[in-house]
Amino acid sequence: MQEDPNFIHIDYNALKENEAESAAIAPEMVKKAQGLFGRAARQGIIQALDGSLRVQATQVAQRKVNPQKLYEVGKQAILEAIDLYRVGQQDTFRKFAMGKARQAMIAERDKLAR
Repeated sequence: MQEDPNFIHIDYNALKENEAESAAIAPEMVKKAQGLFGRAARQGIIQALDGSLRVQATQVAQRKVNPQKLYEVGKQAILEAIDLYRVGQQDTFRKFAMGKARQAMIAERDKLAR
C-alpha cells in the first residue's frame, strides 16, 4: 500500500503527553534560538511545537487545501516568531508562535483556495 503524499500523520496520544508535559517554551531556549548560532535551539522549538502545529494545520485546512503545505507555512511562521518575540512580553512564546502560525496558515489557505 502506497502512502498518500497529502496525508499528515497525527499521533493524538503523543500530542496529549506533549501538551501536558510542557505547555511553555523556556525563555532561555528562545534567547538561544534568537542568537547567531541558535540553529539547534530553533530546531528544538519546532520539535516541541510539532504536534500542535500538525493539528492546527489539519484544522485550518478544512479539507480545502493540502494540510502538509499549511504545516510547512506554519513552521516558517514559527521561525519568524522567534525573531519577533521579546522575552518578558505578556504572552508566552508558545501562545505567540502558535498565533503567528495560525495567521500564516489561514492566509495561505485563503490564497490556495482561490
